[in-house]
Amino acid sequence: MELAEGGTAAVVRAGTVAFGLRTGEEQAALVGVFAGWLNSLDAPVQILLQARPVDLSDLADRITDTAEHLADPALEQAAHQHADFLTELSATRDLLTRDVLVVVRHQDIEQPSGWRRGTRRAARRNSSAVIVTRRAEETVRSLHALGVHASVMGADDTRELLVRSLSPRRAEPVGIARPDEPISRGQDV
Repeated sequence: MELAEGGTAAVVRAGTVAFGLRTGEEQAALVGVFAGWLNSLDAPVQILLQARPVDLSDLADRITDTAEHLADPALEQAAHQHADFLTELSATRDLLTRDVLVVVRHQDIEQPSGWRRGTRRAARRNSSAVIVTRRAEETVRSLHALGVHASVMGADDTRELLVRSLSPRRAEPVGIARPDEPISRGQDV
C-alpha cells in the first residue's frame, strides 16, 4: 500500500502457536526466535489482533442447497443435520473469527533534488515498495521459524481487510471500483 504521507506498507497475515502446550525448552526456543526477529527489525512494525463477528447462515444455506444433490439419503440427512447445527450455533453463541496481522512499513527519504517531480515520486514509491516487500518476506520467514503459518497479503485481500476494519459489523459494500478501474455513472450504452 502506498501511504498518504509517503512510504509504503505491507500486511502479513499470521497464524498462532500453542505456546502453553509446549515444554519449557520449546517455549524458551520460541521466545529466542521471536526475540531474534524483533532485534533484527530496522523499522517499526505493528502487530494487530483483530476479532470480528462470524455469520454462519450463508454456509448453512449452501449446505442445505447442495444436500439434495447428494447420492446417498443418509448423506443428505447428515448434511441437513449439520446445517441445522450451524444455524443453532450461530443463533445461540457470539461467534468470532480472529486475525493476527503484522504491518511492516518503509518511510522513504527524499530523493536528489535534480529529479523531475513525476519521476521522483514513481521512483520513490517503487523503491519503497521493494524495501517493504523484502521486509514482509523476512517477517514471513521469521514466523515460519516459529512454526507459525504466515503469508504476505495481496492487494485484493488487503483492500477487503481495510473495508472490514473500517466497518466491522457491516457487510462489505458492493460495486466499489478498484484504483485502476474507470468509474462511470449508470450502465454503458
